[in-house]
Amino acid sequence: MRKIRVEEKQEEQPKLQSKNEFFEAVAGVAVPVSKTGHKDKMVTLTPPEKIRKLVDEVVEEKKNEKEAKAAKETAEVDVLEWMQIQQDADGFAQNFQKSYRIQGIKEMVTYVSSDKFSKINPDDIAVLKEALGKKFEEMIQKKLTITVLESVINGPNCQELQTELLDRIGKENFPKFFKAETVYLPADEFDRKLYSFSKKIVEQVRNFVKQAKSSLK
Repeated sequence: MRKIRVEEKQEEQPKLQSKNEFFEAVAGVAVPVSKTGHKDKMVTLTPPEKIRKLVDEVVEEKKNEKEAKAAKETAEVDVLEWMQIQQDADGFAQNFQKSYRIQGIKEMVTYVSSDKFSKINPDDIAVLKEALGKKFEEMIQKKLTITVLESVINGPNCQELQTELLDRIGKENFPKFFKAETVYLPADEFDRKLYSFSKKIVEQVRNFVKQAKSSLK
């Protein structure tokens, strides 16, 4: 009797996810491979007494650090408020300084005002233009930011859109892929130049232009 050889067809193993060409070319990042599986339960160990004592010390020190941080932040509030008054006085006297050394009874710290400002609400631009007058364009810079549309990244036809974007980007195609946003940010030396205005204007402008918190080092 003739034997018939039956070959079992092996299922192809799924290929590992490779870097997405769009992200590699445009953003320089790889698409992370999703990981599935259960989480292991955490095991509790009981080490020798010497290690257990050190564990207690670590926990105690962490508590002390938290309490010390809270105390430091409380003390900083009054020092920073006092320093803002001093910095304003120097600024209006045309002697603006971004940093100062502050002498304590035993120690010394350095006060540093931040160069960072948050984006200005577009609804507040009219008020700032009125307050800053002819110096508005010198004090506030207008920037245009362009963002890739969500549909290009995660939409149902994202692969096709990404391929098209990489192959050809023309001026007429920008609305298809991007959205534009105009943002207003303080220009360089904004905090120094602001003191050329009256105290009333400075206080008004500060309501709309938010500067990052100063620090003590």
